[in-house]
Amino acid sequence: MATRAQCEKALRIYADALCRFPNAVRCEVVSAGADDACVVVVFVSKKLPYDAIDPDDLIPSFLQLIELSSVIRVPTQVVEAGS
Repeated sequence: MATRAQCEKALRIYADALCRFPNAVRCEVVSAGADDACVVVVFVSKKLPYDAIDPDDLIPSFLQLIELSSVIRVPTQVVEAGS
């Protein structure tokens, strides 16, 4: 998992790109349990089966950050808005 600070940084960098995906409604950082662990959640108007989505329209499973010469993978989660 990534820290809240890492998720917030990734969201600042990638928010515009994430919100351009079909069905994307909004994005936010959400706690993922204990400690400071978080994920970037992309809310969509309708969640579709994986095989019904064009490969170019798939929301990535992680966002990549480079901090102090190391690569950090910030996980994403797709959630149907209103669910």
